[in-house]
Amino acid sequence: MPPRGEIILVADRTLMSNYHHSEFLGFAASAPPNIVPDWLFEALFFPPIKTRDGIPVEAPYRLRKIEAQLMKQGFDFPTADPDHLSPYIEEAKVLAVHTMSRLRTETGSESKR
Repeated sequence: MPPRGEIILVADRTLMSNYHHSEFLGFAASAPPNIVPDWLFEALFFPPIKTRDGIPVEAPYRLRKIEAQLMKQGFDFPTADPDHLSPYIEEAKVLAVHTMSRLRTETGSESKR
């Protein structure tokens, strides 16, 4: 069983995908709702990635960088798939959610450092 800890890292469903190994399909995940059913839209543009006990075998680069730094500091915690949070959430004190836009106030091209 993977570690359970006070910290859990996670990303929203649209970011926790490998986009069928085509980075351009990831842009479709931000498209507005339309007539395509959600289950089909997800399967086409941001399918769930493989997990082991709810832990993703792949994760967004930014999330992995945070994970590496926390591990370097001695924290033992899972990076969980958003569809498999329930086994880990009960013991957590911190749930860190990776998003593309902090506070939803900027786009990728307008990011400030």
